Amino acid sequence: MASQDATDAVNRRRRGSLACNACRTRRTKCDGLRPKCSFCRKRNKDCIYQEVREIPPTRFDMEISAIWERLDQITSILRPESTLGEMSVATQLHANLSRGQDIFPRYPFMVLQSQSFMGLLGFNPSMARDIMLIERGEPILMTHLPPEATIWIDINHANHLLDVFLEQINIWYPVLHASFIEQLLQSIAESFPTSPESCLSLLVITVGSLFECGSSWQGIREQAGSIYLQTALEMLPSVLIDDSIRGVQCLLLFSIYFNCLLRPCRALDFVTVASSKIQNLLKRLNYDADPEQLSMARNCYWIAWLIESELTVQLGFSESGICDMNTMVPIPLSTNVISEIELSNCTLEDSSPISDTSTLYDRLSYFIAEIAIQKLVQRSTRYIWTDADSGFTFAPIVAAELERQMDEWYRYLPDTLCFLDGDDEEFTNTSPHNRAHAAFLRTQYFAFRTSIYWPAAYQAIDVGEADAALLLPCQRFFDSYIQFITSSASAVLVCKSHTWTLLTSVFVISAAAVKASVTLCLKGVVRPEVTKGLHTALRMLSEVSQVSPSLALLRDNLHQYICSQSSFSGQSYTP
Repeated sequence: MASQDATDAVNRRRRGSLACNACRTRRTKCDGLRPKCSFCRKRNKDCIYQEVREIPPTRFDMEISAIWERLDQITSILRPESTLGEMSVATQLHANLSRGQDIFPRYPFMVLQSQSFMGLLGFNPSMARDIMLIERGEPILMTHLPPEATIWIDINHANHLLDVFLEQINIWYPVLHASFIEQLLQSIAESFPTSPESCLSLLVITVGSLFECGSSWQGIREQAGSIYLQTALEMLPSVLIDDSIRGVQCLLLFSIYFNCLLRPCRALDFVTVASSKIQNLLKRLNYDADPEQLSMARNCYWIAWLIESELTVQLGFSESGICDMNTMVPIPLSTNVISEIELSNCTLEDSSPISDTSTLYDRLSYFIAEIAIQKLVQRSTRYIWTDADSGFTFAPIVAAELERQMDEWYRYLPDTLCFLDGDDEEFTNTSPHNRAHAAFLRTQYFAFRTSIYWPAAYQAIDVGEADAALLLPCQRFFDSYIQFITSSASAVLVCKSHTWTLLTSVFVISAAAVKASVTLCLKGVVRPEVTKGLHTALRMLSEVSQVSPSLALLRDNLHQYICSQSSFSGQSYTP
């Protein structure tokens, strides 16, 4: 490997400078053994080594070192499997990344939990805490049943709600096993006895009820399905003591439900417990176990990792340590997982699904692509050049490397998920689910690009000047923001399970764009589309503000911030 060759060259130079005085005088090779080299030991000579003054690395050396470090991380991720006992440096670095506030406490990361970022914009530095307090104060609607009451649901209605769940949720988080249809039938027939299996069935019905009304927010406003949620919550003790994969699936569905309900703190509560359970399950799981259990264990691990990572990076809560295993858990599988194609080929009365191989492959391709881009997005903030004199400095070579990785990720996407200019024909001719997946990946792609070039914009904001070399990446920051907002407007319509995290990203990136737009030295690279993008951002936040107090808070803060800037005075920004 090239990194190893570079290390060997450094070691050869170091060995030359560490020869003892006797070998230097004789001009012979010294093996450098301590306290005496072989030559001096055999001849009973005094073996004296000169002290070597360490030469501090140059800025170029440190940037190259950062690139090699990234390559080592990518190599470790691409390894097909690792033993559970291994713990690589890449894993430790990745675990530290989501705690970026601890690594660079003064750097304004574009996330809610960054007090530096909030302070830079003039917002309340404790906004993430305020969101938690707001959410904890909002009651969850419950339908209290008499003690002896039993839950009953018409089988045709259950079939419809399962269909809705698969269409709206399972395409993003493949959390249901292939035999779930039989399990749901049995739970309905037995009036949902207390068990993890019944709890899982009730949660699928509950989440399906949220989106039964279609694309409107009526189901979320009314918290549809609360009668089923109440019964599922009463079964929570049996779920918590269950040590099988069913208990993990239930906890993940609790988290997904509250995430869809736009209650991220409660969602994080459940996914953190699910993360701990799946880690323990994987450590004791034999790889010759039941194929369905193995497949679901992999899927549940990566679902938990995705949800926890997306919420933690914004809110900054304690982590479960799930990142420590993500180089050791194999990639998810499409086998032994239910899909909407299977349901369309059967009913609950005839539970013999017929799978569509190409469709399952598309779902798996999206799931793996989502995992990969989440890792890239999280790591993008890890590589920040710091200088003792000038503070944080944009590093073009690091930005170029990160962009190269993003382009490489895109090249590996299947045709059905491609979304950039030139791929539009394939994009529009694919299935609705593939279009939804591509829309969300496109949004994350441009969110990644804004994070790559935010350090350049921040340097211009901080210093108050920008030369030609700095203006180019700043222009790319604005260009990426425009594309990000356009993509978000499409994605928010089809990504109901990601609404809160998506709109939170809209808030923080839009606020950063406003701050950069009003910086005098950047006026020349701000396109008119940035203003249009801010209108779009406010509109998206306003549409859900009635059903989410936390997003209403973000909407109000962004609206006030835009209106307070002199560059935008005289323009109407109606939230």
